[in-house]
Amino acid sequence: MCLLIFAITFKNDQFIVLDKIAAFGKYSYGIYLIHILFVEGLQDIANFFNISGTIVLDLGVFLLSLMLTMQTIFILRKLNLQEWLGT
Repeated sequence: MCLLIFAITFKNDQFIVLDKIAAFGKYSYGIYLIHILFVEGLQDIANFFNISGTIVLDLGVFLLSLMLTMQTIFILRKLNLQEWLGT
């Protein structure tokens, strides 16, 4: 939500960062479809080791699942298997 407000408030030509963030828009549906596999998998691994309910775990799961999801999207694009992702 904050990112949307930031994007609406400022002009695109003033902030190069917005252009870089906007480039990920074409991957958003693929991210939506794939991310849950990594989030749930990482949370199951944490629960197996009796690690749950900490902010550090949540941040770690978020960052690791984001990186794994983006890598998966880029690999699928390189292999020309991204049609079902809507990209």
